[in-house]
Amino acid sequence: MNGRERVAVALRHQEPDRVPLFELAFGNRLASKVMGREIHIGRAAGDAYRDILVANMQGRAARQRFIRQASADHVALFDMLPYDMMMQIPLEYLQPTINQFGMGGTNDLYDCQIEEIAPNTWRTSHEAGFWAVYRYFPETNIMAAIDDSIKQGGMAELRRYVKVLESQPLEINEYVEDALESIRVMMESEPVKSGRLFALGHADVGFNLFLPYGSLFLHAMASEPELIDRFMEVTTEGVIRVLQAQLDLGVDGICGANDWCYNKGPMISPRMFRRFVVPHLKRIVDECHQHGVPFVKHLDGNTKLHLPILVDEVGIDAYHSIEPSAGMEIGWVKKEFGDRLTVIGNIDCGGVMVNGTPETIRQQVREIIRVASLGGGHIFATSNAMTDDTPVENMWAMFRAVEEFGQYPIRAY
Repeated sequence: MNGRERVAVALRHQEPDRVPLFELAFGNRLASKVMGREIHIGRAAGDAYRDILVANMQGRAARQRFIRQASADHVALFDMLPYDMMMQIPLEYLQPTINQFGMGGTNDLYDCQIEEIAPNTWRTSHEAGFWAVYRYFPETNIMAAIDDSIKQGGMAELRRYVKVLESQPLEINEYVEDALESIRVMMESEPVKSGRLFALGHADVGFNLFLPYGSLFLHAMASEPELIDRFMEVTTEGVIRVLQAQLDLGVDGICGANDWCYNKGPMISPRMFRRFVVPHLKRIVDECHQHGVPFVKHLDGNTKLHLPILVDEVGIDAYHSIEPSAGMEIGWVKKEFGDRLTVIGNIDCGGVMVNGTPETIRQQVREIIRVASLGGGHIFATSNAMTDDTPVENMWAMFRAVEEFGQYPIRAY
């Protein structure tokens, strides 16, 4: 089988020739070591988001160059390594005024001014009066929004933000058109055209809990639920347009990469999850299914309360990343949902992959395959991303172990 066939069989919860390999994200520094040259892919750590912001600050031509080069580098990396599937988040290459990286739609506020206001610190501002401050922390390689106008302005500013979003046009604009070039580069590449790689695009609900105004957003869910209903409705309308464009470009599947869980559990109750998220996420999933493509949901943290809803009410086809450090056991997920859900994961990216020995990694891979791969419906990956701290020899140890133990029929090791 080629990669596309292998992944497609696994996503049907069946046994391919071997367990497929996937990685959601890959650190730039590690990728540069692997490739033997400096590369800057989009889906990486904080330095990638810094580079994206700087490219957008330099103007449209710089943004377009960055998107094409980063997308081509991303494909080349995954083609060089034994992966079967890759993902592009097109809107991650744009710099919105107020939003999470890549989690918006056509009607987000991309037409913003960007200025560097201090070393490693930038302010984005929009003519409607909204602004956010982003800071890059080189010691931890994290890029984050540290303040914004909604946090400072409170509920009145959140209401105004929703009203402005509702006034934005929904058609594909020049910003989104530029971002979609990442999908075109992926789809026109030899590894994807030949079937060597299964190509995932991206669409997810815009649920802004990890921004400076996240606590206000949570408060509004209780105090002004109709306002959050409007926010979810208008942002999903924009996401659907970007989703449809990717489906038209021929992606093999769609992944949603927004998070709303911590290690102890979700940030919102199942009742509020059903009220604010489920209808909109289901709309995205249904759109995928109407086009005959699967939907993969990435969700960090302890997801046990929400996972039955995602599987049985939303209808997701696969679940990544199944974090062991958050108490998520891939064997349990496979046992509970494996007849209707493909599991993707889950060797600990921040623990054993960084600090373990190649032999420890080999034994971990063996155990994961033992509990997750029998009967098919398993795609091997780390529990989140291949981070920059991962020793190159540990990465290769993981690949070798998947090849050693992941050939079907799986033996009861």
